[in-house]
Amino acid sequence: MAPVEAMASARVVVGTNTSGINFILADFPDCLVPPGDSKALASKLIEVKALGPEARAVLGRRMRAKVVEEYSMPHFIGRYEELYEAMVGGKVGREA
Repeated sequence: MAPVEAMASARVVVGTNTSGINFILADFPDCLVPPGDSKALASKLIEVKALGPEARAVLGRRMRAKVVEEYSMPHFIGRYEELYEAMVGGKVGREA
């Protein structure tokens, strides 16, 4: 959850290409490094730092937009409704 929280704060996230992290960073493959490769991780962190504040801010905003789009409460509610509809074989609605 920490990567999602960091992305929600418009922070650039670098992670290992492992289950979960690679899904979260699927739209940002350049921010993934091989698992267990500390040299690749260090190199990627230096590369991100070298982008400069403006470029990091742009990338951070893109990461935040992904989180807002895919991890927001309305998104989760929609996914749960789809799941329930698939399970019961019909539309699930809310009564007013």
